[in-house]
Amino acid sequence: VSENNLAQNSLWVYNTKDDSVLDMLQVGQKPTAIQLSPNGYWIYVLNQGSKSISVIDSETLTIIKTITLGEEPRTIKLSKTGDTLAVITYTNKVMLFETSNFKQTKTITVGKKPSDIAFSNEGKYLFATTEKSGMLEKINPYLGRAISLVETGKNPTALALTSKDKIFIANTGSQGITVIDAIDMSRAKKYN
Repeated sequence: VSENNLAQNSLWVYNTKDDSVLDMLQVGQKPTAIQLSPNGYWIYVLNQGSKSISVIDSETLTIIKTITLGEEPRTIKLSKTGDTLAVITYTNKVMLFETSNFKQTKTITVGKKPSDIAFSNEGKYLFATTEKSGMLEKINPYLGRAISLVETGKNPTALALTSKDKIFIANTGSQGITVIDAIDMSRAKKYN
């Protein structure tokens, strides 16, 4: 188990049996998000302060690559297959990277203040919540743009996609949950 440590710009690795610290690895400034590859080989740490991603070998706990972003990142998500890494920035962009070579493949403009992102279950689409716009965007990465928009509650900040293609969105502004059908983008329910 690992944990980001903001104060020390580090990734701490714990033994889950006795909660002892096994290792501490220096990463970039202000690590704020972490993703583990589906095969368990790679750890991706988003360093908001240094505008970078540390790519770590999970066996040796060494940084094998630092990806420079050039934009202030907000969060990252890895596709279910582990071949694509999506980064949301504070400048209303989604940056896509191939994990085989760590090269950026696309930059997609989204609505104001994107807050969270998820890949569709089959991996063909991305879903992004935009806090200022109060929207959920369904993005086709091949076209490089949103293909569908649906209104959520006020200030959507987090989303989760179920295996049954339902998207649950936490709306901090309206203090509620919105449920959207990922296939047809219809609003199934709104809980306040």
